[in-house]
Amino acid sequence: MQSMSNIVDRKRLKDRILDNISKAVKQIQEYHLCSSSNSEDTGVVLVNDDWQFCKLVESLDHALLHGLRHITSGYWVVVQEFTHKATVKEIRRCSNVTTNLGRGRAWLYMALMDHLLESYMRCFLDNVKLVKRYYAKEAFVLDPQRMQLLLTLASGIEYVTFQLEVNVPYLDLSSHLKPRKMSRDDSHDRLSLCSMDSSMSQSSSMTEDLTTSIDLNSDGTSQYNSETPDSDRDSPRNNQRAPIVNVHCVGNGANFNGVVLR
Repeated sequence: MQSMSNIVDRKRLKDRILDNISKAVKQIQEYHLCSSSNSEDTGVVLVNDDWQFCKLVESLDHALLHGLRHITSGYWVVVQEFTHKATVKEIRRCSNVTTNLGRGRAWLYMALMDHLLESYMRCFLDNVKLVKRYYAKEAFVLDPQRMQLLLTLASGIEYVTFQLEVNVPYLDLSSHLKPRKMSRDDSHDRLSLCSMDSSMSQSSSMTEDLTTSIDLNSDGTSQYNSETPDSDRDSPRNNQRAPIVNVHCVGNGANFNGVVLR
């Protein structure tokens, strides 16, 4: 039986992950406002080494890795089930991305470029039986309340243009390059419990953190049982832009504030 302290710690970790995503989205929104005030071009374009993108993709990577039964396989084994076939083929053709861990991150890059992040996150909610095959029950993506908040945050960056290189070898080791410019308080915002820096990607401590301290059997599988996937899986669709939405949500031990611009 799980102790009360372990349950609280797991909830706090998920709140920390969500809070980091919220901060990353807010920083992109602030960048958008500054760019709009200083230029006639109101569009925001982010590339691989922009620090705003690096913080966002690192935090999203944490959320999708959290609670995986087999961390080395990444979330590619899940997302390829509800991703467009053409996108799956394109990712598999990436010669410099050689692991499923890297293919999952390449998928995340493409989801951002195609403005499909919100739709794909909804696929996690709509395919619970499939997701349970690969994630433990405490996983972030199996937490309906926090996933709904993530959907709201994802909708706040639909207006952003991402111009990303996908066929890059570092995705097998890390979710992003070292950014060319970091925010002033970046060191305070890092998720120390489950950092996905390249060195941590190879360590056993990362696996322990991201799987929320799930007990594993000798063959590397968790003690939770797998379930049969749904036969019907939804494919994401492009979402229409909506008016500005003010967000203020309170989780267990964390506050999430921001203005969602769509």
